Amino acid sequence: MSPPRFTIVLVCAAFLVFAPNACSVRDNGGVIAPVPLGFPDDFPALVDCGGRGAGGVLTGFGGARTDRSNHRPVVLLHGNGTPAQEIWKHYSAWLLEAGYAPGDIWAVNYLGRDGGAENPGAFRNNVNDVRLFIDAVLGYLGVDRVDIVALSLGCHLARGYLLGGTEEGAFDPALRRADRIATLVLVSGANYGLGIGIDDPDWSSASDLFSPDAQNSFIRVDGLDDHTPFSETLRYVTIFSVNDYPQTLYNRLGGGHPSGVANTSMLIGAENIEIGADVGLGYPDTAASDSNFENHPRLVSDPYVFSTHVLAVLRTHRND
Repeated sequence: MSPPRFTIVLVCAAFLVFAPNACSVRDNGGVIAPVPLGFPDDFPALVDCGGRGAGGVLTGFGGARTDRSNHRPVVLLHGNGTPAQEIWKHYSAWLLEAGYAPGDIWAVNYLGRDGGAENPGAFRNNVNDVRLFIDAVLGYLGVDRVDIVALSLGCHLARGYLLGGTEEGAFDPALRRADRIATLVLVSGANYGLGIGIDDPDWSSASDLFSPDAQNSFIRVDGLDDHTPFSETLRYVTIFSVNDYPQTLYNRLGGGHPSGVANTSMLIGAENIEIGADVGLGYPDTAASDSNFENHPRLVSDPYVFSTHVLAVLRTHRND
């Protein structure tokens, strides 16, 4: 990467502060433990295709197909660092409390069992893992579509699953999965990259992944500009804080995406939800001390954000 040098990582908040206006969720009296890893015995063993966990068996969590509710299954995709069992411990508990069953809640560790930051190549090395996993969940449960909630790098990978991303950093129409996703919730992602001043093509706003000129990219489909393709059947929602970590990096690393987007965590054409500085657990401007980094994982440990926005979105798209 070009100076200033940033390692794009995600760590999990170590504690939960209960917000009284969280409506549908509680803190259950204290710290929530990590989710136990494991899949049902009859779920296929999947081999990690690349990156940090390459060659090992993909780990994560999900419940038996006989232990389902009437909700559509949810796949949770973590970011570049903290593993699924840690970063998604709040959402797993809160989804169960909201009426989901263990067989409805799935997550994968595409960076290995214990996670860790991977740069460069975080998208290219892991998009096949995500495709393999979500396809396996769909087949195992016998359902046509899932909802996806993704954080940070997970937003890249969710969109890569949708659009047919490949390990070469291209998009193959034959690998598209638009008909397999009902709702896509993108939390604090770098949907237009992290600026033109970073030289990792998986994050650079000037790379082919984000190109307005390519035949296919994150914002082009079959030669046409479309930042939210297939939206007639697929609902796009982005959630980010007013002092968002990806946007802070985007500004520092030159910004410059040709779309002129106001925030790299939003998506033109989506339902874009900005969380205010004094809402929920609070999202103050700490750019001078930590680049607003702490606001990043806080979004998925905030019961207000979950109840008011994420759960509300999922509930409006019940199983069909």
